Amino acid sequence: MSKGKILFGLAPTMDPHDRFFNCYPGSILHAISPLVDDIDQGKIALEYSPALFNARNVRETTIDDFLGIIDTEKPSIVAMSSTFDSWHVALKLSKALRQKRPEVVVIHGGPYLDEVLEPWVRRRMPRLDPFESEYGSLIDFAVAGDGEYALRELAKDISKIGKEETMRKILDNGYQNVSGRGIISFKLGDDTHHINFSNPLDLNQIPPVPRHLLPASSMYDFDCFKDSKGFRLETVTMISHRGCKNRCVFCSEGLPYQQRSLEHILAEAKKLKEMGVKAIFFDDSTIQDDDNHMRMFHELHKLGFEMGALTRFDMIQDYSHVAEMRKNGVVYLYVAIEQYDDGVLSGMLKNIHVYQIDRGLDNLMKAGIRVGVSILFGLPYETPESVKRTLDYIRRRVATDDIQYVSMSLFSYHPRTPEGSKNSGSVNHFDFNNGPPNLRYPFLGFEEGSWYHPDFVTEDYARDILVQANEMFVHRLVRNMEMHRGKNG
Repeated sequence: MSKGKILFGLAPTMDPHDRFFNCYPGSILHAISPLVDDIDQGKIALEYSPALFNARNVRETTIDDFLGIIDTEKPSIVAMSSTFDSWHVALKLSKALRQKRPEVVVIHGGPYLDEVLEPWVRRRMPRLDPFESEYGSLIDFAVAGDGEYALRELAKDISKIGKEETMRKILDNGYQNVSGRGIISFKLGDDTHHINFSNPLDLNQIPPVPRHLLPASSMYDFDCFKDSKGFRLETVTMISHRGCKNRCVFCSEGLPYQQRSLEHILAEAKKLKEMGVKAIFFDDSTIQDDDNHMRMFHELHKLGFEMGALTRFDMIQDYSHVAEMRKNGVVYLYVAIEQYDDGVLSGMLKNIHVYQIDRGLDNLMKAGIRVGVSILFGLPYETPESVKRTLDYIRRRVATDDIQYVSMSLFSYHPRTPEGSKNSGSVNHFDFNNGPPNLRYPFLGFEEGSWYHPDFVTEDYARDILVQANEMFVHRLVRNMEMHRGKNG
């Protein structure tokens, strides 16, 4: 009897200019690591396709390309992850798969499902309910939250006892001891079930992500790590923890906070070194949330790595701390300015001030750390003066080479963010049933520009800011670097 096969994939974003924000397959790689590890050790009678389906950006041929892989690989299970920008695409791919190969079991997961599966969100988006469509259920299982071990158990049971028996096992409390906190959803008969599991999750037990499923070109996505000749270094992302200790009103990330041990991180890093990796970007919301971050940098630098990370300006006020980071191999930090205005920063509960932005950038410049910043427009409490002040500030700092990369975003309503929940009356008139409403210039000049914004964020508003930014610092805008993705040099 031949083994079943599972195909892993990340649904591509609908934003044609997204180079990383919603199309890097970090979520699916973390989710599948225990399953891939068990398959590699022969603990589960499955095979997996040797490459991840990762088209990144939607093209006219995306569905045909996906179905071509299905014809070639002939999987019995497809496990697909999606982000906020790609949920609509994930459903289209599932619909095409249902029509062509209805016997394939489809499992969906990803950051956006944490929102989609909440009952009040599903009521707001009935046409995007994955279990109710003109074709019936577009998917068989959805996993929200900590999905690593739930996905592993689903794949193992589906391969042994079949789809429906797996559903019955879940209903009989067979998944109550799965590690992590989350929801498994499925439809059996006429009823859709949402089964919660809530148990401790030890990040130190999760195997390293299976980077061998990615093409070698994925290691050249990071322009911020280069050698003396200007060639990009082989770079990967890692996490030192999960969650965020802060709670900004426009962001859906927050608690619970979970920490990896230094030993677990170093064990993964040593394997990366064997793969030829030379730089690591820590994709944690704030690297200093990890109390051991400096020791981690020190140990990784001893292994020969350059490093970058995300941080906050209130975390880089002490120059001696910043200088020590640089001494220990940190060559790049990405920091959110949002808007250079105390009133706006207060409104978003950012808990930083413009003087901290000034001091933080001065410290980074003095220490010799390259800097990327994010700026955010379209906030309900911004003013024309705060927008102008922000653009002028970035222009000045770019002119003195204090800032190397600028990522511009437009404030977007997401169903579950604090700002979205607070403005539920406003959010209700948005038709989340459809794809992004602003897939056009000038909105695509911004991260999340294609989505729903406050009413004053018109085409003229977005164009005015985009034109000014291109006149002031066009060469530093991240969205203008998308043509270089995945290239060395």
